[in-house]
Amino acid sequence: MKILVTTYHHPDYYPPTLNAIAALSNSFEEVIVITRNVSQAEFDFSENVVFKKSGAYADLRDTEKAPVQKKAFSFFQYVSLLLKNIRSYKPGILLMYDSISLFAYWLIRNLIPHNHIVWYHNHDTADINRVRKYSIAWWSVKYENTILQKHVDIFSLPSLERKRFFELDKFKGDFFFIPNFPSLSFFAKFYAPKPAGDIVKLIFQGSVGEGHGLENIARLLSTKIEGREIQLVIKGWIRDEHFKDKIISIATAMGRRDRLHFIPFGPYKELPLVTRECHIGIGIHSLDTDLHTTLAKASNKLYEYAALGLPIIVYDSPHYREHLGKYDWVFFSDDDTEPLEKCISAIIADYDALSCSAHASFLKEFNFESKFQPVVDFLINKKK
Repeated sequence: MKILVTTYHHPDYYPPTLNAIAALSNSFEEVIVITRNVSQAEFDFSENVVFKKSGAYADLRDTEKAPVQKKAFSFFQYVSLLLKNIRSYKPGILLMYDSISLFAYWLIRNLIPHNHIVWYHNHDTADINRVRKYSIAWWSVKYENTILQKHVDIFSLPSLERKRFFELDKFKGDFFFIPNFPSLSFFAKFYAPKPAGDIVKLIFQGSVGEGHGLENIARLLSTKIEGREIQLVIKGWIRDEHFKDKIISIATAMGRRDRLHFIPFGPYKELPLVTRECHIGIGIHSLDTDLHTTLAKASNKLYEYAALGLPIIVYDSPHYREHLGKYDWVFFSDDDTEPLEKCISAIIADYDALSCSAHASFLKEFNFESKFQPVVDFLINKKK
């Protein structure tokens, strides 16, 4: 049986999609991936994974700034490619990973046979009030629940708290909870035990901006904690260059610009090579938004840190306490300097044991395969 996986952006920007493709390739005859041509990343998937990209290559951030007409044409190219490949490959299962790909499927539904299972996994919820009115994203969010209720057989989310954003009382299909955990088959090969030496590196990976405690961590760079020099590694997209300048200014004022390191966003397969050289993962999300209060199981960075043996610091809120409070390698703080310093001190004092504990939790329960494979087995049995 063949399965077609599609996302409007690109799997390399959404690691759980990469994990899904790799896992699906072990259970299906062929995995066809339809996406836009907004990443040049190469992957080491098995030979039964076929990538199809719509349009000429364009940097994702450039596409966000493109004129309306160009965005509309890009969407048309994507929809056309999706239609062509559904007709050509005749997959038994269609898996959509965002609301725009679901909307695209809805537009072409009457042009394709209906002998397939429709699976919709919503990676990130979107607030219709935060997207430009009448944009493609706006239309996709507007019709998301309608399509979900009428045409989706299987629906999955990375956070149970996000169920409230959907009208699931009217949904007649099957629901699954699939947290955004890292892949065991991918991350395990990068792990090696490491002690905390004279230099302790803290890392924040992801979309960089306010609300992650980075300003106050930068203020700690001139301080030795438990006799160790502290360094801060920031890896990911920085949309606001003013924020980057702010962090640099703080580190410079502390006389420790040399302890602050920026690493730009790059292919996902290179991420573990950076993270494993660090010691403590920063997972603070202090912004009070609907999305930020559902991240305990949906923030893949938290478990990528753990996979490589990094104890983590998360925001001290009831949400994070509920999901992560029992783990000794998870520390809770707001984004102020004093509680952050206390967390760092406590981690360094018992680093070896906490690091091993974090990795053990990844092996036992926080890996992607343990949550994803039951859904695959369900699908295969449903299709028989």
